[in-house]
Amino acid sequence: MIDSEGGGDTLTPAPAPDVDEAAREELLKNLGARDFLCLGPILVKSVYYYAGIPLGTALQFTRPLLAELLRGSTISLIIAGAFASGGRLPLWAVLLAPIPYTMLTDPFYYWAGRRYGRPLVGFLEKNDRRWHRRARRAESFFAKWGLWTILFAYYLPVPNDLLYFGAGDARISFPRFIAVDFVGTLLFIWLWVALGYVIGKPAENVADAVGQYSGRITIALILVIVAFSVLSAWRSTGRQDAA
Repeated sequence: MIDSEGGGDTLTPAPAPDVDEAAREELLKNLGARDFLCLGPILVKSVYYYAGIPLGTALQFTRPLLAELLRGSTISLIIAGAFASGGRLPLWAVLLAPIPYTMLTDPFYYWAGRRYGRPLVGFLEKNDRRWHRRARRAESFFAKWGLWTILFAYYLPVPNDLLYFGAGDARISFPRFIAVDFVGTLLFIWLWVALGYVIGKPAENVADAVGQYSGRITIALILVIVAFSVLSAWRSTGRQDAA
């Protein structure tokens, strides 16, 4: 901009473009099949996590090994460890069964970090301020500890998926990432299985007692979820009508 007041021409610089905003717009504009392959499994697992709650409840007290495989819940790990202590399940199977479900989306978060990087985090921060705090904390941990952050991701006060995203954004090689992630996941599983193994017979007795009512508990849980969903939809419709 040219200003001629005072007898002289001065050049006023134009505002700098928002680089993050431009990157976000470019990101949204170029979405395609690869993005579906990258983000699709993450979205599917998110839906399955909530939709599968009744399934996990039905299995974890009666068939904890299958519950580990399909859900990987902490309770199923503890009960499976107790069953292994009593000789009802092989310990090696109890330790390995939860890994596929637990690590299912880790490579896709890593891929998302490599593919989208900081622009996606900026988009999330813009729509939810909580992401700003999470992202800064994850970046701080990752900058200080590197791959150790992935190894102990389950114990840090940051969503571990955000740390996997950071590993991809940092361009850490995928074989190194997946190897460290596997060891970290196995350590997490071992912790809860070991707890159940140490508790032993008392945990078995509780599982057997609760397992007799698992069907009724599952039905009640389904009814609660359906009622909550209907109530939430009704409230949302009421707000829209009021607006």
